[in-house]
Amino acid sequence: MLTLGIETTADRLSLALLEKDRRASGASWSPELCEGGRAITLWEKKEPLQQDRHWTQGIKTLLTKTGKTFSRIQLVGVSCGPGRFTGVRVGITMAKTLGYALKIPVLGVSTLDALAWQWVIELKPPHAHKPEKQIICPILTAIRDEVFTAIYIFHPKTGKLERRTRRLWLEAGSFERNIRAWAKTFPGAWVLLGNGLKGKKDAFLSILPSQARFATASLHPLHADSVASYALHLWETGKRPEPEPLYIKKSHVELSH
Repeated sequence: MLTLGIETTADRLSLALLEKDRRASGASWSPELCEGGRAITLWEKKEPLQQDRHWTQGIKTLLTKTGKTFSRIQLVGVSCGPGRFTGVRVGITMAKTLGYALKIPVLGVSTLDALAWQWVIELKPPHAHKPEKQIICPILTAIRDEVFTAIYIFHPKTGKLERRTRRLWLEAGSFERNIRAWAKTFPGAWVLLGNGLKGKKDAFLSILPSQARFATASLHPLHADSVASYALHLWETGKRPEPEPLYIKKSHVELSH
């Protein structure tokens, strides 16, 4: 199933094509993009105010590189936020336009969910030999020193990614209080990733001195291949989230399951 991923919620336009490995079945598939099995993120252009000017050219270039055509695309996955207000709406408009023109389904993907999934992809299946669970904390920049975040648990043996808290928008003070509360609720090693980590690593190391693990820099921005992969995962598990903006209100210390 050829899936197009669109990510516009941050400071770049990111596009990717992903095709399920036909040699695999069920949950044991490997994310394989259309050029030598490598992940291709075609267009990551840091022009946040001009994303809508480049997306058609970007998709055409991606199709040319992979030898595909528009008619071969069967599914579109788009990041729906939280993130930049304008970027969120630009991406959703792109995705809906393509879905309408090609008469194919469009799935909306939470930016935080997709970022957590980005780490799951990094683990690389099969997961049977991995630890019993992975605690994943994606953190995205909101405004000033505020962030969007949530806690996810990945179960390697089943391949299930489970969000265990609400998606929250936290101010600086409530952020540290929330992390301290979560550290008690979710003991174990944490994986931290996202552009919202800037300036917050010391806080994590003071709260989780031996448990904090920071993902490599390349995993901090959300990439479109992860959006496409997660959209395909949702599709195959029978979930059909609508491509609508995901807005989050500011929160205080709150553990909602």
